[in-house]
Parts: sequence; C-alpha cells; structure tokens
Amino acid sequence: MSVPRMRFGDPKEHARFIAKIQQTGDGACWIWLGARKGRPGKEYGQLRVWRDERWVGGGAHRLSWEYHYGSIPSGLWVCHRCDVMLCVNPWHLFCGTVGDNNRDMIRKGFGKHKGKPIEDVPSDYL
Repeated sequence: MSVPRMRFGDPKEHARFIAKIQQTGDGACWIWLGARKGRPGKEYGQLRVWRDERWVGGGAHRLSWEYHYGSIPSGLWVCHRCDVMLCVNPWHLFCGTVGDNNRDMIRKGFGKHKGKPIEDVPSDYL
C-alpha cells in the first residue's frame, strides 16, 4: 500500500504536517507526534494552520482528510475506523454524522452505552 498523495492545500503546510507523524508501515496507523488536545488517553492531534488571513487550530485527523480528500461536507465529522484518536492515516478515516460515529462506537464496544444492544440505546444518541 503506498502513501496516498496529498491533493489539496499548501505544500509548506503539508511538510509541517508530515514532519509531525510517525508512519510505521503499510496499512498501519500514522501516529500524530505534534500538539495534542484532550485528557491523557483521549487526545486528538492538533495543528495550527493559516486560513482566511489568520491562524486557526484544527484537529490533525480533520486536516489529514482535507489534505487527501478535500473539504469535509457540512454537518459531518471525520471519524476513525481504527479507533486510534491520534491516527491521521487517511485510509483509516471516514466522514459521518454524530449518529454514525455513535453507532460505530457502540458496535465496537466503546462509549457511554458500551455493552448495550443498539435497540436499547436512546434514539437521540443515534
């Protein structure tokens, strides 16, 4: 499996991004080594980028999606297939709604409703 080509964004920004990831092999997670946000064990990678004439912070996994696939559709999240919050491998990411992400977590046994059958989870969570 080859590294997907970055198609969108600024090449200098790409270089900053690539310098902050550890690629451990084909198909493996790309672990973010830069700044993080969250509590230990529940952290997402963070990177400040220049957008609309100002610096803004963004999730490293969201930036990886944008660099490789383009804009994130309005109302969607960038979710992890691998469930590694520091992973920025674009093949491990997918766009989905909050409900898609919650159903994915429940199916995999994560989140506040872990262990419950999906039909026992409140519908407003899905």
